[in-house]
Amino acid sequence: MCSEPEVVERGPALESVDPELLGVFAPNKKAPIHRWVTFTEGFSAQLVAQELASVSPDAFVFDPFGGTGTTPLMAAQLGHPAAWAEVNPYLQEVALTKIAAVCAGPIAREAAEAELLEALLSGSRLEVDGDHPMVKVNASRDFFPPGSAEHLVSWVRRFEACESDLARKLGRLAVASSTIAVSNMRRAVDLRRRTIAELQQVNTNVDGAVRERVMRVIDDLRVVPVAPGSAILASADARALPSDLPQIDVVITSPPYLNGTNYCRNTKLELLLLKYIDSEAELGELRSRAVTAGINNVSRRMREPDDLPEVRSVAAELDERGYDRRIGTMVRAYFSDMKVVLSALRAKMASNGKLVLDIGDSRFAGIHVDTPALLAQVAEGLGWRVEVERTIRGRTAKDGGRLCQKLLYLCLS
Repeated sequence: MCSEPEVVERGPALESVDPELLGVFAPNKKAPIHRWVTFTEGFSAQLVAQELASVSPDAFVFDPFGGTGTTPLMAAQLGHPAAWAEVNPYLQEVALTKIAAVCAGPIAREAAEAELLEALLSGSRLEVDGDHPMVKVNASRDFFPPGSAEHLVSWVRRFEACESDLARKLGRLAVASSTIAVSNMRRAVDLRRRTIAELQQVNTNVDGAVRERVMRVIDDLRVVPVAPGSAILASADARALPSDLPQIDVVITSPPYLNGTNYCRNTKLELLLLKYIDSEAELGELRSRAVTAGINNVSRRMREPDDLPEVRSVAAELDERGYDRRIGTMVRAYFSDMKVVLSALRAKMASNGKLVLDIGDSRFAGIHVDTPALLAQVAEGLGWRVEVERTIRGRTAKDGGRLCQKLLYLCLS
């Protein structure tokens, strides 16, 4: 059985939430630091705090799918050493910035605040090079109202001129987190263009949006205690963990859902703004480095999926009845990639470690893909054992079918 040490109270105070909200990002919108970047995917800081309440304070915590950093950030705030992996360079920067902020001492925070406020008070807009990726792409794609793309780039340049490394990071993040709000796009599950009615309500006040986010950052840094723990970015690939990664005691993670979402495309505006990509064409290469979870991952760049017996039946049914011939391949590749992830984690886990996996099932063409059950079977073949399976939220598929979100608790056999 997984070890269950005595529960201790420590770390920042968080609002209590309905159990059904533990597995969604919504509660993070009210949590200092965590609220700086809103992300459709992800779970709550409360879920991480709940799972870490019963482990030793020196337990090493890891998240192979770090996203915006909820697990490593919360772990550091609770005093743990932690690490994470994340393929998306924008999300890497989000997590690195938030963790740098909570780990910074009062002097560093005060210096960063002073520089951020000075930048806000500067009345001059910096000249923007027309060769900037955001400006070039927007010229043909019309992602922003006139002048807004250039204005965002100008703000990035202004903050990048700060002397304090922390101020530069915080400023860049504040501008990047404003991007969707002042664009012609909206992010629900996928990034898509606003409707005609929505376009009439687009916020064209870039200065106001950036100032609001900078002040939110400053407000949080004034009240959030310095984190007693630490966290590092260990890898850009959950399937390939570094040899010097410490032995893992606790994994709390939510892999990409098998739902067709293009997780890389969803952040393309931020990736362009911060110059992680020079064009939308580069999204394909970035997507090819991620675990296969969407239709667009199925390409010549991907590795040939393993023929897993656990998945063979449902994949064959999707080949026959799916509305897109790539769906069966996507399902095979997803579980094949996740097998590599689970194998890499097992090699690094402490003998009494635990893995908390937040995952939901899927439906394609009316065919149910029981992702939690199939992942459990794949994991058991690698030497994991499912200790507990807990449903935390009901969901509804596009065709009206019933789905659910579960927490799987796994230990080594």
